[in-house]
Amino acid sequence: MKRSHIVCFLLLFGLGCVHIQSHPDSWRPEASKTSPEDCLNISGVYANAGEGPKGGPVKLANWLNLNTDHNPQHANENNALWHDLSDASSVELNLSENGVLTIIAKGPIKSRTWSYEKSKRQLECKNGILTVHFSGDGSGDGVAAFESNSLELQRVGNDLVVNRVENAFGFMLFIPAWGHESLWGRFKPWVNP
Repeated sequence: MKRSHIVCFLLLFGLGCVHIQSHPDSWRPEASKTSPEDCLNISGVYANAGEGPKGGPVKLANWLNLNTDHNPQHANENNALWHDLSDASSVELNLSENGVLTIIAKGPIKSRTWSYEKSKRQLECKNGILTVHFSGDGSGDGVAAFESNSLELQRVGNDLVVNRVENAFGFMLFIPAWGHESLWGRFKPWVNP
């Protein structure tokens, strides 16, 4: 196929990227003793430093912050938040019976707290998996985009297993573009050293 045909195809149908990561079989949940609609068992304190499927490092607090603010005027504030979340040693999850997930990222200097609410359609519990939904404007730096992200949280033994799914669609310099990513992480219960 000629190079011009490839360029025309990309311009006509847009640019896309897909990255899907599988989790190890050992991360699969065993038969649950709780009701499939009971997600309260995810409440607990977990280490912020976790592992990906191939053993690479992941940070729970950064994953749980689904902020899609790309406004350049907020860059300093967003960078400070990102560093505070990266520096956290533990992350406390509290899911109340009325459907509010409160997250407290505790660091050596600073703690950050935020929440997601079922009444705002940000939370859903199905088959023992708590899903956090968030969508918003992903525009910035010559890109007009819409993002739709979700986190699937599930207790496997004492560990918290998280699937972070990110979807985006938009335009880069008038060229349609889209992306999909699915990443996995496992986080152990926090043990204070």
